[in-house]
Amino acid sequence: MDTCVLNEKKSIIPKGNGTRSEDLPFNRAQDGKQQPSLIEDVAENIAILNEMKPLFESWSGVELEGTSAYGIRAYLDDWSFMMHLDKLSTHVISGIYHVDRSEDAEPWPIVIEDFLGNTNQIYMEPGDLLLYEGSKLPHGRPEKFDGSYYANLLL
Repeated sequence: MDTCVLNEKKSIIPKGNGTRSEDLPFNRAQDGKQQPSLIEDVAENIAILNEMKPLFESWSGVELEGTSAYGIRAYLDDWSFMMHLDKLSTHVISGIYHVDRSEDAEPWPIVIEDFLGNTNQIYMEPGDLLLYEGSKLPHGRPEKFDGSYYANLLL
């Protein structure tokens, strides 16, 4: 599979150890902020997943079964994700579609440890789609988000 194009704006050292978490990998802000807001339209999410399936299959080189589409999820100021692996039974190939972010949002990279053990930072722009092997590659957003919102659709 192809390697992602990276933009190394600054160095981030993941704080997680790459082990899988069965709980949501969010780190709750100390001031008790609520979970990210979720705009869940199951029918629309399934339609998007089915439409994007050929792209996922072309990239991975294997026939896939679409299992999950979450979002649009809007993350709020001070949110972060510990490094984690996705569920092997349902998230072999994962995708993040970056829908939008607030004008005051600072760049918020997703960190992915590749098969060679390198830590990579990917900075996404609205409209970008990132495909990766979520059940094999430890990933997260260990740096706290700085801004009003950052919205993604997770496939």
